[in-house]
Amino acid sequence: MQLYTAATRIAEPAEPTRTAILPHKAAVAPDPSDLDWIDQPAQRDAPAGKPLRPSQPGLDHAPFSITNVTDGQRRHSALAYGRLAHRLLEILPLVPASRRGDVARPIMRQYDDLTDAAKDDILLRIVDIIEMPELAPLFSRQALAEVPINGRVHGVGVAGQIDRLYVGEDQIILADFKTGQRPDGPPPHGYVEQLALYDALLVQMYPDRPISSWLVWTQTQFIEDVTLAQRQQALQRLFAEHA
Repeated sequence: MQLYTAATRIAEPAEPTRTAILPHKAAVAPDPSDLDWIDQPAQRDAPAGKPLRPSQPGLDHAPFSITNVTDGQRRHSALAYGRLAHRLLEILPLVPASRRGDVARPIMRQYDDLTDAAKDDILLRIVDIIEMPELAPLFSRQALAEVPINGRVHGVGVAGQIDRLYVGEDQIILADFKTGQRPDGPPPHGYVEQLALYDALLVQMYPDRPISSWLVWTQTQFIEDVTLAQRQQALQRLFAEHA
C-alpha cells in the first residue's frame, strides 16, 4: 500500500503551464496571402480510367512446333508456349551453359499443355537466343528481366512489363521477345505501340541516354530494331485513337 501511495505521489502531474510553452497566437497567425487557395475551386484529378496495358503474348501465328492441331488447341498451346519461353528467358541466362538443361527440365514439367517435342523445341530456341552475341548486353548480369514499368504518357496511365532491359552508362536497350512467327510486312502495330509506350516511360527517367527498342523473334532468331521514328508515329496513332 505504501508503495502504491508513493508511486501515486510521484506520478501526479504538476500544474499545467500552457502559457509558458505555447507561442502567442499572433506569432503563428497565417499571412492572409497564404490563404488565397481557399477561394479557388479545387483542382480536379484526371478522369479515372484503366491504364493502358501494352504487354501482349507474342502470337501473331503459332510456332512451327504446334501447328498440327485444331485452331482452339493451337491458340491454347501457343499461349503456353509463350509463357514457358518467357520463363526460360528469365531464368536461364545466368545459369552456366552446362547446367541449363538440368535447370530447365523441372520448369518444363509444369507445362502439361505442351508436348515433349514442343518443350524441347522451346529449350533449343531459347538457348540459341541466349548465346547470340548481339544480345549479350540483355543477358548480362547488369540486365533486368520481367521489369514492371508504370507511369503516364500524354496524361494516360500505362502499366506494363519489359521482357529484358539493359541500362548502361551510354545506352539503354529494351527488348520484347515474340515466340510466334513474324507476319509478312511491317511489324504489327500493337507490338510497335508496346515498345513506344515503354520508350516514352523510360525517356522520362533517362532523358540523356539513347534508347534502342527491339523485337526479338525467337522462331527465326531475328532482331528487329523499331526505330525512333516508328515509335513516335506509333504514339501519335495510339493517342489519336484515344482522343
